[in-house]
Amino acid sequence: PWKRFNFNTNLYFYGSQFYDHLDYLATSVFPNTDIDGKFIFNAKVSYEIIDGLSVFVNVRNLFDNDSIEFAFADHVKRLVLAGFSYQL
Repeated sequence: PWKRFNFNTNLYFYGSQFYDHLDYLATSVFPNTDIDGKFIFNAKVSYEIIDGLSVFVNVRNLFDNDSIEFAFADHVKRLVLAGFSYQL
């Protein structure tokens, strides 16, 4: 049964960034933004029930680092997905 399991991980890194908005002096609407670097770790576990049919659990941003990645972007939370896939 262990041959039917698949475990996949990946890790990536964003370096720190500084966003200097050119209209800041004129409008004061969009401030300059300093964004820290961050590591993001993803993992996926799947199990092949029968040939071609698998069930999986996929976790994105496993350690829930919710800091922003780009200027004026949303905070990225952990995402847990589950489902199945079938290869024809």
